[in-house]
Formats: sequence, structure tokens, C-alpha cells
Amino acid sequence: MNSDPNFTTSTQEMGLLSVVSNNDVVYISYTIQDDDTHNQILVVDEYSITFNKIRNIIRIGSNWASNGHNAGTLTFDEFGKLYLSVGDQQPPADSEHPAQNLGLWQGKILRFDVA
Repeated sequence: MNSDPNFTTSTQEMGLLSVVSNNDVVYISYTIQDDDTHNQILVVDEYSITFNKIRNIIRIGSNWASNGHNAGTLTFDEFGKLYLSVGDQQPPADSEHPAQNLGLWQGKILRFDVA
């Protein structure tokens, strides 16, 4: 995470959100702030047990400025699938709620086969 210059904990619900490990691999969810739009981006990265970054699993941003509702909890099921809770990222009051739109990742629980 320290290689990402946008990593911040300056406001609520930002920064490190969740850490989970499975089979000598560590998964970390956190938020960063986009330099251009100042929107928060939810990120999940995969690391070796020695914390060498292996790969980025997902980056989820919104189309509106947001300071919360990021979620970011990670967990594994008994079959080794990784689950990520994605918050609605506090949509504007005058817009359709993203959790009701199946075409958006906001407001959902996502499952990943990371094997």
C-alpha cells in the first residue's frame, strides 16, 4: 500500500478497511482518493505472507464525490471464495440508489475465486 501515493486516512471511512488471510496469502481492502476527481476508490490487493504485492483484485470507484459508505469487509467461505462487501458510497440524494441497480457494484456483496 505504501507504493500508492493516494493512500490516506484523512477523513472518515477511509484508509485500511479489512485484512484477511488464506493459504499464506493476505488480502487487504482500503480506500484511496482519486487525484483528479477527489472521489474515493475502494481497492482490494493480494499480498504474499511477507507482504510483497502479488496483484490487484479490484478497484471500485463512484461517479460522484463521496466521503463514506465504502464498506470493504473481506471474508472467506469454506470453499475458499473471497467475499467483499461494497458500500453504496453515499450517492447524491437526487440520484437512483446504486444498490438498486444491478449494473453497478456499489451496494453489493461480491464473490471472487482467487485461486
